[in-house]
Amino acid sequence: FKQLNDEHGHLLGDECLRRVAAIIQSVVTWPADAVCRFGGEEFAIVLPNTSLISAQAIAEKLRKKLEREILDIDGREVNVTLSLGVSGVKSATHKHSSERLISDADHALYEAKNSGRNRVCVASVAG
Repeated sequence: FKQLNDEHGHLLGDECLRRVAAIIQSVVTWPADAVCRFGGEEFAIVLPNTSLISAQAIAEKLRKKLEREILDIDGREVNVTLSLGVSGVKSATHKHSSERLISDADHALYEAKNSGRNRVCVASVAG
């Protein structure tokens, strides 16, 4: 988003973020699920009662959907891709703090970015 903001201005970048959020929300539809802007151009998606494998599948569905989209913003065609970090617990009997889940997802996100971007990486989960 830095390049987008630098080339086209922050208003276009902000509108792009709103469109991305709407696309994420179109995929994440269960009432208990939450989509939140986490900071800058990062979003957090909370999927309670969703297995790690299902969360990974949802992340991949979202990545592919956004990759295919051409956003028309103020007459400009904008393509964006998504790098996603996924974390979770293997079962309801294994608990992790929210800080641990966020940290694990953050590490997986950096792995996705460092290994080429536009991909889903899953944190290895203990327990």
